[in-house]
Amino acid sequence: MNTVRQRMYSKLLAGMLAFAVGAYADEATSVKGTFTAKYVKQEMVPIAPDQGTMMWLGEAQGSNRNTGRGSFMDGAKVVNRDVVDVVNGNGPHRGYATLSKDDGEVVVKWSGDVATMMAKDRPPLISFRGTWQYVSGTGKYQGIQGRGTYSGHFTSQTEYVADWIGQYTLPVAGR
Repeated sequence: MNTVRQRMYSKLLAGMLAFAVGAYADEATSVKGTFTAKYVKQEMVPIAPDQGTMMWLGEAQGSNRNTGRGSFMDGAKVVNRDVVDVVNGNGPHRGYATLSKDDGEVVVKWSGDVATMMAKDRPPLISFRGTWQYVSGTGKYQGIQGRGTYSGHFTSQTEYVADWIGQYTLPVAGR
């Protein structure tokens, strides 16, 4: 009798676990895109100017274009807020980006590195790369989870292009 009861409880527990995992562990969807942005706020703070050390806080705005399958955040408004800490144009940066569309919004936390190549006969070439992960979502993206990588470069002193790629999952109930 004890064995029958144990099997019954085991099956019940396994069924409940399968339901719980199935409701939140959907298959990952690959995504990629590119966005262009322009700084609308930028505050540069020299820390040790004679040694090339400076920080800056910024907010850039732009739009995203989906370059992968589907239409994930295609045409979304992008607001990117960042903190950069560099010595001679090289060092870490981090921040949060919000992508918004009519059907919802996602917030992404990212961090990486900035690299600057100086040259006498042209403006500095500034590039960046790193990793990102979803922090939250609203609307159709409620409960989003995922991560990926990004890279990009500046096209002027205040404008840049960022390419990103990754994966996300949504709770089944969120679709």
